Amino acid sequence: MNYEKLIVDILSIACEIYLTLLFYNVVWNKRVSFNKSFILSVLIWYLISLYTITFFQDNYLFSLVVVLMKIWLSFYYVSSILSKLLYSSISVSFTVLTEIIFGLSFSLITGMSVREMHSNSFVYFIGAVSGKLMILVIIRLLQIKKNRNTHIKNKVAIAILFSPIYSLAFSFVIFIIAYDTPNNFIRLLCQISTILMIASNIFLFYIIDKQTEAELISQKFEFIQQQLKTQVDHYNELYDSQNEIRKIKHDISGNIIAISGLISDNKIDDAKRYISNIFEEISEKSIFAETKIATIDAVIDAEIKKAKKQDITIDYRIRLNRDLLIDQMDLAALMTNALDNAIEAVSKISYGKRLIMLSMNLFEDNDYMSISVENTTQDAIDVKKMESKKIDKKNHGFGLKQISNVAIKYDGNVSYEYETTSKMLKLCILLKNIKH
Repeated sequence: MNYEKLIVDILSIACEIYLTLLFYNVVWNKRVSFNKSFILSVLIWYLISLYTITFFQDNYLFSLVVVLMKIWLSFYYVSSILSKLLYSSISVSFTVLTEIIFGLSFSLITGMSVREMHSNSFVYFIGAVSGKLMILVIIRLLQIKKNRNTHIKNKVAIAILFSPIYSLAFSFVIFIIAYDTPNNFIRLLCQISTILMIASNIFLFYIIDKQTEAELISQKFEFIQQQLKTQVDHYNELYDSQNEIRKIKHDISGNIIAISGLISDNKIDDAKRYISNIFEEISEKSIFAETKIATIDAVIDAEIKKAKKQDITIDYRIRLNRDLLIDQMDLAALMTNALDNAIEAVSKISYGKRLIMLSMNLFEDNDYMSISVENTTQDAIDVKKMESKKIDKKNHGFGLKQISNVAIKYDGNVSYEYETTSKMLKLCILLKNIKH
């Protein structure tokens, strides 16, 4: 048995599993945390792959095992069956293509055949390392693209790309230095350096991922605090409203006597105005939304009051029921950002209608929920170039990302439509009614 090749296979399979999980984490959300079942599945994949490639020496059988195990692990993530099959196939394609590319490259450099390269432990090792580094670069490019509107800063993005690209170039340098040397000690040092280089890449990306995750958690925590403050304000206003209504009820006998007196004195217009003032006072102290979902009511009430201060009307139509599984805080975050953006846009209208229309519907089969926020605009909008004009672009960008994150979390999507005739911009959101 070629023990050097066995060591390379052990490392290569471990890297393949790591890159697969990294790829899945980029394209999907995890269904579960790293529980015992997940760890056991990874371990089974590792052992089956190692056994297959060591004792059967059959690349086709090994490839089949890799495909099946990738599909198996995909079920620990939230996505459709079609998506699991598609992205598992893409993941396999990454591996196959990089092996072909680097196999041909090393064959041209060394003049060796593919069979000879497989039998040469050092060439086989460098080829495996280069292929995995190339896949790492591709995955990190996908991650940067996915998070282009998040808080991954330019310096971090450069570090994400620079490290694997530099390591890839360094592996070629090591290969050129060690390939022709007859000194086995130098070849061993080159192999150890390459292993340490891979470990440093993994450790670097682990730190970057944890820092990014911590930053997003911190910002989400601040946003939740804001939502809780809104809800507390809603309950305080509700308490004040109830006290005002109790006061009106307590004074109702006095009001009736006053109205009767005005009618007796034939002061009908004064009596009407008196009655109108009472109704207006009750209306101002009443809550606006009554969806029986406390968080949603709190957000709608707060946004309506905010809009009224700027002479903006918010009309809403909400059809929800107890079968709603989507987390209320996620809905609150989505609605607050969507309505805040709409209010800001309408506040800039100097003439014409200042109107916002909110619609929330849970479909009859309770599988999906749709949310739409329409608002009038002063100027025509190109939905393909939706950009923030806020001064505080960082917070506004985070708000837009919050909407997108909620949609992704619930296997949904976000889109914009613009009606030229009515000058109405419509934000359309579709969410799957699932629990997280």
